[in-house]
Amino acid sequence: MWMPGHARHAQASAGEGPCTCAHGSSVGFGLELFGALGDTRVFGLAPSRQEHYLAPVVVWHATPRWMVHGQIAKGLTRASDTLFRVNVAYEF
Repeated sequence: MWMPGHARHAQASAGEGPCTCAHGSSVGFGLELFGALGDTRVFGLAPSRQEHYLAPVVVWHATPRWMVHGQIAKGLTRASDTLFRVNVAYEF
C-alpha cells in the first residue's frame, strides 16, 4: 500500500514496523509559508506586529537518520525581516 512519507514515519514511530523510506543521501525541495501572531514583547493580533514569511526550502538527508534543512525566508510584512535558517535533525 502506498502512503506519503510523513505517514510512513508516523507509522514507524507508533511501533508498527520500520520506516521503509529510502532517503539516505537524498535531496528534496519545497516551499514553506510561516508566521507569528506577535513578537517577543507583545502577543496579539495587531497586523502591524505580525510576521509572515515565504521561503524556498532545501532538505538533505545525509543518512537515513540525519537531515539538514536550509532556507532563505523573505518577509511578507513590514514587521518581518529576511531570514536565513539552518536546521539539523536526528531521527530516533
